[in-house]
Amino acid sequence: MSKALRYALHLILWLSILWLYLGKRQTHLEQPDVKGDATGYVTMAYNFVHSDVLSKACDRFYEPCELDPLPPTHYREPGYPLLLSLGIMLDPEVRAMSRAEFWPEPGRLNPQAFEALRRVNAAQIFLIAIMVFGITAVVSGSIWWAYVPAALVITSETLWHYSQFFLSEITGMLFLSSAMLCFTAAIASARIRYFVLGAMAYGALVLTKAIYYYLVIVPVVVFILALLRNRQQRKQLAKGAVVAGVIYAAIVSAWMYRNYTHFGKFEIADRGPTALATRMEFNKMTERELRASFLLWAPDRTLRKRLRTEYTKKDTTRFNRSNQDGFYRSGRRRADEVLRELGDIEGARVLKQQAIETLKSDPIKHLLVSASFFWRGMFVEDDRVLGPLKIPAYEHTLILMGGLISLFIVATLTLQPSLLLVSGLPLASIVLHSLVSNSRHRYNFPTVPMLYVCTALVIFLVISFVGRVARRSVANES
Repeated sequence: MSKALRYALHLILWLSILWLYLGKRQTHLEQPDVKGDATGYVTMAYNFVHSDVLSKACDRFYEPCELDPLPPTHYREPGYPLLLSLGIMLDPEVRAMSRAEFWPEPGRLNPQAFEALRRVNAAQIFLIAIMVFGITAVVSGSIWWAYVPAALVITSETLWHYSQFFLSEITGMLFLSSAMLCFTAAIASARIRYFVLGAMAYGALVLTKAIYYYLVIVPVVVFILALLRNRQQRKQLAKGAVVAGVIYAAIVSAWMYRNYTHFGKFEIADRGPTALATRMEFNKMTERELRASFLLWAPDRTLRKRLRTEYTKKDTTRFNRSNQDGFYRSGRRRADEVLRELGDIEGARVLKQQAIETLKSDPIKHLLVSASFFWRGMFVEDDRVLGPLKIPAYEHTLILMGGLISLFIVATLTLQPSLLLVSGLPLASIVLHSLVSNSRHRYNFPTVPMLYVCTALVIFLVISFVGRVARRSVANES
């Protein structure tokens, strides 16, 4: 194939992806209410634009705000609100809106303001498609096969559905895929600039989804493996890894120091102890509740029918988030009481200690409950379908998780650093969420593009293996 023809085909394929992107962009124009976690993110973005402070104060925009200056917050990570603020900055009319104009009534943003913010989410989807294209091309060595996960990202109903909600998962997805692209390129080429960009992307990921702070051990192990396996470029890889570590530490510690100076706590976000206390409350499940949870959290209708026929309402009532005596509300209430009585710093220490005691008292029970939460969390696309293929969520999840786990097994057996990175980090994220959180679907949402990549890579490896076997057979016969 001539170079000109290759360029022409690439241009056609990227124009097709752009056409799909613009088409999906026009089919998701609803304006749902802004509530829950989204309220905090939008408030922080608006306050940052107008006060240069990341604050979640005065979140009732339709009421007068008498605080001046606004108090800073560290309840949530700063990454997504900062990115969301770009939507306000880039639209002069939205930037000029007063608080009452921006958010005139409970749950309903000004339509122009809503669209300005939604453009930020929509733009990230296209960037994510570019990132997964790059990851697949670098790891597989096939630029043509890289179009498969890119097309899956662009046509994902889940991504477009969540682009209408102002939650941090899409930005976490962007920074995770960006870090993966830079780190896989760094492993392949040993160039310092990829280590620098990867460290910046991973630092931004941690400041968007704090749980990845505890998963930094995965890229560290991968870099050590790369050093051991690549003797020719060992010096350059070691230099790049050190530079990456310094840059990452500088980015994350700067935000943690900011929180220390304001709140006396050297941490990324303030929700950890409360989330952990809530998760430990679920360890009080009875054996019957534990069995019922697998059916309750399954997206498959057949399994949900079994829930109604085999279990009573009593077996599932404590899973209801609105139930004041349920697991979620009880855990939050207990955490709030401890923090109120002992203060933030001592209360956080006590909650962590209580969680450790709960874990020590019955580690087997914790693992069994974590298995239930892993089951819940792996249905990252909920009841959506896989792009234009219309594969239901249950079968869809089995395909994606099968691809992720299969690639991780291959990476572990072959000790291929890049394969271990792209499969190990998303798998570790899902596992850690099941261990320390209530693992709602969207918590693992940042891993979706990597699930597409892993599944595409497994298929590519199978096709390549079959091709090699076939060619060897033909060569032997001739």
